[in-house]
Amino acid sequence: MSKRYSGKSFKDSSVMKKPILSLKEKRKLKKEKKNKKKNWKKTIAFKLYKIILNLEIILNIFCIQILLQRQLLKQQYLGLLDY
Repeated sequence: MSKRYSGKSFKDSSVMKKPILSLKEKRKLKKEKKNKKKNWKKTIAFKLYKIILNLEIILNIFCIQILLQRQLLKQQYLGLLDY
């Protein structure tokens, strides 16, 4: 007989152990985690995040408009020099 066999069956040692969390506790933790995700959208940080994203979009549009105006002015200036 090998040294690994202690006299207890496999069922006694691992399968019959009680779980760390019961199903009820697992459900409760899952529900709390879900609620945290929902509440994140109501926080001030999330609202500020959305405002910053909108400002970035507006800034990009503004920069594009400035570049287009520069190109237009450059073309007009070069057009005046051609005459």
